[in-house]
Parts: sequence; C-alpha cells; structure tokens
Amino acid sequence: MLEEWVQCYLLFTPKDAPVSYDFMQGEAIYFGVVKFPLRLIQSEGMKLVEAQVEEPNEPAALPPLIIEYEKGKFYSYLQKELFAALKQSKINAFPAVIVLKGTTDYKLFMKHFGTVLFFVDN
Repeated sequence: MLEEWVQCYLLFTPKDAPVSYDFMQGEAIYFGVVKFPLRLIQSEGMKLVEAQVEEPNEPAALPPLIIEYEKGKFYSYLQKELFAALKQSKINAFPAVIVLKGTTDYKLFMKHFGTVLFFVDN
C-alpha cells in the first residue's frame, strides 16, 4: 500500500517530483509511516528557502515526508518546501515513509533504525 501511495503522490504532485528522479527504479523497499526525527535528514547542500507552507491546525492535513535511505544516510529529495517549513517551525519529528533502494540498505537500516522508530497510529 505504501508503494501505491508514493506512486499516486508522485503522479498527482508533479512540482514535488523532479523529472530525473525516479523512486521506482530497481528494487525499492518501503518502510513507514513512522514518526521520523527531522534532524537525521541530510540538509547540507540543500538550500532551505523561505517556505510557503502554513502550519495547519490539524497535522493530518499534510502528507507524510518521503525520505530516501541510502548508504547509511537519510535524504529528502522531494517535498523540499514542506521540509523547510517543518524545520522553520522547529518541529522535531514528523510522519514519514522511508524508501530503501535495495537489500543492502534495508539490512543496514534495520540494524540501526528498525526497532527504534515508532509507527504512526492515526
């Protein structure tokens, strides 16, 4: 179901999905929806511009972040505006879907983070 949601999200929000970036290449594995600490996302080289996203009264009004885990690091290539707004609002953790690019990354992820992230109930 997570894979279908990510595909639909990318299909219907083209401004968030760069043409050259494709989550569906290779053997992607989806992990989530978890409450994810934003401080773990690599932000060097990413310009966090002034965001246009308002913090909603209802957190469920925003989609979860789509985060890629590759070679031991987390990246947010999509939803840069949402990520910037969350950082500016000083939000520590936010629901996220984690995309792993293969079995090697999956094993590394499970070893370090598989048991410490909390799944979002609602």
